[in-house]
Amino acid sequence: MKPEMTRKDDELAIREVIDSQLAALSRKDVGGAIGVYTKENNVMYTLAPPLRSQNKDEATAVDSVQQWFDTWDGTLQYETRDLQTIVSGDLAISTSLRHMVGDQNGKHIDMWFRKTLGLKRIDGEWKIFHDHESVPFYMDGSMKAATDLKPDEH
Repeated sequence: MKPEMTRKDDELAIREVIDSQLAALSRKDVGGAIGVYTKENNVMYTLAPPLRSQNKDEATAVDSVQQWFDTWDGTLQYETRDLQTIVSGDLAISTSLRHMVGDQNGKHIDMWFRKTLGLKRIDGEWKIFHDHESVPFYMDGSMKAATDLKPDEH
């Protein structure tokens, strides 16, 4: 870490990484959406199957994200709420709630989910090496994902 960098500077730089990815997702810009990840040794637990995706080569990642973008009509809208970041040296953890809105395959989607990112500083830049998304499920025996939940207003 450069001596003149403060933890606040790191938190702001990480926020810029997150905001740039959200903007890229909204534009359906594959390069911007995946360009924030490390080139190797990353693990992703996304909302889409499989249970874990690890170390996809760039061409496969581009194809996968493009196929997902192609299921959406028009742009996507993303919002981050309750972002918290903890920085320790060249590692950081970021947690937040994410809001995704758009029309997918003719159906309107409006859902909140949980997002945890592990980031590391590589050559002075923050990159995501761990991405975890989840939704709670109803504990009533239905095992149904609780995609209709909204965060408390504060």
